[in-house]
Amino acid sequence: MTVGATLTVAWITTRVGNRRLTIERTDRHRLEQRESIAALLDAGLDFTTTLVSAANGQIALRRPPSSDEARENATKTEIAYLEEKGSIRRAIVRCMLIITDDTVRQELLRLSRAFNEVNSQYRKHSKGEEKVDSERTKELVTAYDRKIADVQKAAMKRFKADFEEPKLLTRVGRSLSTHMMLN
Repeated sequence: MTVGATLTVAWITTRVGNRRLTIERTDRHRLEQRESIAALLDAGLDFTTTLVSAANGQIALRRPPSSDEARENATKTEIAYLEEKGSIRRAIVRCMLIITDDTVRQELLRLSRAFNEVNSQYRKHSKGEEKVDSERTKELVTAYDRKIADVQKAAMKRFKADFEEPKLLTRVGRSLSTHMMLN
């Protein structure tokens, strides 16, 4: 009888431990997903601000007469743009590797496309192409900004449920304590 009870308690303890590990792994993965989305949103909003400044700097350079100060400011914003561009690109790739929710992944793909379009349009601005349409640039920046908001909405909807306490652990803990009291 005691051997059976010992084996039962050992089995229950192992089962509870395995469930606890599973819950911890799941929580760790969810936290990593939330952190990657937060980093993406942060980088995305910084990129928007830098992009607008850089585009305005490029437009100002084409207006005569362009001063040394205007050139210096344009160079600074270009450097900031390149840094922010790298940050947002890395954040998108990281999210695509970590996020498992299909809805959020679809929004990330849309954001990636919008990022590529706005980046391509900015490149035209920085090369000084005459046929660059400033209105088109504004539309692309606005579309990119909307995609950032769409990713945020999808992530908020997806991760909202994650802020609740894990119910499985509570149930397992209760069943274990009930079992211990019965023996």
